[in-house]
Amino acid sequence: SVVPPLTDVVPGAVDEPDSGAEFDFAERLRTAPDRPGCYLMKDRQGRVVYVGKAASLRARLRQYATGQDERFFVDLLQHVLGAIELVVTASEKDALLLENDLIKRLQPRFNVKLVDGSIVTG
Repeated sequence: SVVPPLTDVVPGAVDEPDSGAEFDFAERLRTAPDRPGCYLMKDRQGRVVYVGKAASLRARLRQYATGQDERFFVDLLQHVLGAIELVVTASEKDALLLENDLIKRLQPRFNVKLVDGSIVTG
């Protein structure tokens, strides 16, 4: 399976970062597709701070919006989040491959990886 290019972004799925306003999860949920894919969370300056994958982009974003995700960095997101870019893939497997590729290329600060048995941040 070929990893889809970053240009296969869902129409209307790219928010423009807003340096002043708090991110509107409700609006993003309204436009998020119920399909597999990756999401790129960007700070208010437009830098990618987290890359994730989902079987359903809409369901995954709903978890963030309703506080169902209790990982350490999620509370920090409300202070830095400016936009979320969504990339729909053909399957969950494609989403996994794309997520891995994006994390390696972009090295977002909130993605955690295991290196030599130690947890480090990107």
